Amino acid sequence: MAACSGALLVSEATILPIHLRAVDGASAGEIGLMMLPLTATVGVGSLITGRLVSRTGRVAIFPAVGQTAAALGLLLVAFGMGPVGAVLGPWGLPAMLAVVAVFQGSAMPVAQITMQSQAPPAMLGAASASVQLSRSVGSAIGVTVAMGVLFVALGRNAAIADVFADAVRHGSAALVSLPEASRASAVTHIQGGFSAAFSTIALFAVVNAVLAWTLPVRRL
Repeated sequence: MAACSGALLVSEATILPIHLRAVDGASAGEIGLMMLPLTATVGVGSLITGRLVSRTGRVAIFPAVGQTAAALGLLLVAFGMGPVGAVLGPWGLPAMLAVVAVFQGSAMPVAQITMQSQAPPAMLGAASASVQLSRSVGSAIGVTVAMGVLFVALGRNAAIADVFADAVRHGSAALVSLPEASRASAVTHIQGGFSAAFSTIALFAVVNAVLAWTLPVRRL
């Protein structure tokens, strides 16, 4: 669960600024501002989960429900970010990911609590360290897989790959300068690449949900 949680957050935090630059034409300062909801709400989700565990003594139900909701939310992101972006503009994707992050924040505290509750007193430090190690390894693997899917999806067409590279460097102005037919094709392919990447990230949440639903420790 710790590994998948790391994969989720770092993959989202890596792909979101690329989308904001290439598709929405956001500046560096605007991208930094639009990243705040994602990083803030995942912490809020962890805080809420920790308080619920303390009050109820129940452990597994919160990430089980939360990660299931996160997986469904990421699928909505993958296939609905275009229409939402048309309504909310550049803030559409950050807003959707911020809502998803509340639910995905449910896994990390439970992974930490479960490891510490099951470890003998002499091994508490090692147990906590293993959770952090798992999260770091999961982050590295997750972002590699998600970015690999994005680049493979866009790299199958050399012309689209060149347009995407220009859009990352110069923003969405690189798309505006294209002929209308070429621009429509490029936008479709680029959105398809991001949809594939977010669908891949949704799989991390699915794995997390399965692990949570089958977690042997149900109560502290």
